[in-house]
Amino acid sequence: MATQPVGVPLKNLVAAVGDAVSAALKRHNVQAQAKIAIGGGIICGPLLEKAVGLNVAEQIAQEVAAKAHAGAMQARAQPLQHGVLSGPNHIICGLILDPREGIVVE
Repeated sequence: MATQPVGVPLKNLVAAVGDAVSAALKRHNVQAQAKIAIGGGIICGPLLEKAVGLNVAEQIAQEVAAKAHAGAMQARAQPLQHGVLSGPNHIICGLILDPREGIVVE
């Protein structure tokens, strides 16, 4: 018998990711253009300037994934994966949500 995916209330996820992003940005003294973006199976944390660098972006992404997991995704067996995407002008970092898991809008 197949198991049901874990549903996460959207308000809990947004609050947890928002808190995690704010804390990570403050700790690394980094400003971001956008706090949270949702789409394509990836929930991105901040959109950073390229000058921040991949090492700091990786650290921020790890913190966001860990704190978001602790805040809203505790029922999940596996920790959230973090991710960093680097483009020509910006770096997007945050957590990667498994596309098999649902987000519940209440």
